[in-house]
Amino acid sequence: MGNVKPVYRRLIFYALLVAFIITGTHLLQHKDISLPTTQLDTKEYIISKSKFLITPYLIDSHIKLVISIESFENPDILTQNIAEFLLITFSGTPIENLNWIITKQSQSMVEGTIHLDSLVVSEGKKLVIDFFLEPNITFSWLL
Repeated sequence: MGNVKPVYRRLIFYALLVAFIITGTHLLQHKDISLPTTQLDTKEYIISKSKFLITPYLIDSHIKLVISIESFENPDILTQNIAEFLLITFSGTPIENLNWIITKQSQSMVEGTIHLDSLVVSEGKKLVIDFFLEPNITFSWLL
């Protein structure tokens, strides 16, 4: 009879532990952790038979750039890493180590994101994106 009590104590402990983990997981999955997001104007430019669309989103101290390139006659541009032929400056300071993440792709279109982290996003600052193509394209937004 002395061996039964520790077994029940362990069983109760493990049952409570599993219930706690399940409850915690459920709460984390259903917690609304969305940060306030501001969408800036979408800018469009057509060059070399390719259409470029850029939409910046301001999220706290972070800027997310959604870039879409559509081209039916110049498909080579769709296979390029666009981070290699653009320069992004924020308040006159160049941003390095850009990471182009493709989110959608087809034969005539590619869409992806570039995340600009750890920025002091405030009113009056300027975001400039220069594409080094022939000719150069410049997109700019005043926050």
